[in-house]
Amino acid sequence: MQAVDVPEGGGRSSSAVTGEAIRPAALILGYTLSDYILLRDSKKNEIEEAFFRNSIKAFTGETQPSEEKLIEVSPARLVSTQTPPAFLWATAADGMVPVQHSLRMAHALADHHVPFEFEC
Repeated sequence: MQAVDVPEGGGRSSSAVTGEAIRPAALILGYTLSDYILLRDSKKNEIEEAFFRNSIKAFTGETQPSEEKLIEVSPARLVSTQTPPAFLWATAADGMVPVQHSLRMAHALADHHVPFEFEC
């Protein structure tokens, strides 16, 4: 989860939404890709494999990102007690983003005692 901070005088900096510089009041996450390690390791058909390759290249700029980089772009792995409350939704029948990603995010929020609602 990334937030962009535009300080006075222009420029741009970014910080993880874990309570560092910017903390929104709440998160609304629909069909979220929450864990790129989960996505990398899951069984995929040809379309899902292409989606993974394109998605990870868009986020990292790399075709073969390291384990550390995949963790860095996996919101469920960045949840902390400072993560804002969240509303998550997904459908079990979605063909592009498996519902497991929303479930994984819900588990991460619950593990850190972050309030959330989940609709599926």
